[in-house]
Amino acid sequence: MKKTISLFLTLLFALTLIVSAPNQVLATFYDGNDIRIDRPNENLACGQKIIYFGADSDISNNFNCYSSIGQMPYVQDGEVICIPNADQQKIVSKTTYTGDIDISVDIRPLANSMVLDAGLIIGGSNASNPTDKITAYTLVVSKSSNSAKYKVILQRKNQVHIGNLVSSSDITYNGKEIKLRAVVKRNVLYAFSDGNFLFTCDLSDYNGGAVGLMQYYSAVAFDNFKVLSSSISLDKTKLNSLITRFNSLTKSQWIESQYNSLQTKITAVSSFKYTSQTQIDEDIVIIEKMFSNLKKSYTKEQLTTLTNQCRALSASYFSTENAYSSMQRLISRADSVSSTNLVEISSLYTSMETLKNSNGG
Repeated sequence: MKKTISLFLTLLFALTLIVSAPNQVLATFYDGNDIRIDRPNENLACGQKIIYFGADSDISNNFNCYSSIGQMPYVQDGEVICIPNADQQKIVSKTTYTGDIDISVDIRPLANSMVLDAGLIIGGSNASNPTDKITAYTLVVSKSSNSAKYKVILQRKNQVHIGNLVSSSDITYNGKEIKLRAVVKRNVLYAFSDGNFLFTCDLSDYNGGAVGLMQYYSAVAFDNFKVLSSSISLDKTKLNSLITRFNSLTKSQWIESQYNSLQTKITAVSSFKYTSQTQIDEDIVIIEKMFSNLKKSYTKEQLTTLTNQCRALSASYFSTENAYSSMQRLISRADSVSSTNLVEISSLYTSMETLKNSNGG
């Protein structure tokens, strides 16, 4: 009898531990696709493109626009504004994306009294008017007028609305903006709202495509539209031109320490796997500064030869008295510079040669 009671208490204690365990001890990953339950806002390790809406041109430059009655979305205070007027609108990116993708947007209803049916376009192609005329998946926020609840619904469209694939349960509306996010990894879509995971869905026929925003008879504002994708095309044109420029240099013509530093940087950027345009632009600034500081290499003997040529020039050779005085100061410094101070020798040589060739003017 005592053994039976002891065994019962042991089982009861173990059951208590299981029931009282916090949620985070449950499965850490969804389907092995590295979307962390405990880190729902963790980005994919890939390139990022943020669309800043400062003017109407930010829409037209990045998107193709569609409207059932011709009234296009416009920009106001950094947001894309869609006014219904019995209208359906969508903007579809001119850029297409393949592979894994992570897109998000903040959706703000312009009036709680109105219906909300708006959201993200994923893997879009063959778009035209009206909203359903597109082949794509759409992840939309659906809320009835004056409702305190909304749902997030994944829909399939193929030039017509095929149907709803998955829907969340009711979500309490906080009266503010709704942060909608879709992640597609290995053809599985993960839906999030306000940082909370909602559902997954297998997208067996997902082959990438355009992304965008859509609304169906809804007065809504979109903001903070972000696209992260392993296929984002990064502009390395200027960076590549700097690499080509460096490769055309002859090492012996330049100050060795400066040339070696630039060579190290060029080697690093040539093999670096960039994930954002910001990284590229920052390296461009660094390399351009290194180029501007790069000085040709001259020996003390070469500087002495030039110094003697300049010493022989009379004051009348120069266009101004200040130019002549500047040359005399350069000559004085050249006479005393150490033969090992290659940076100073290069600077003096360049200054003297420029002043001499410009005839002092």
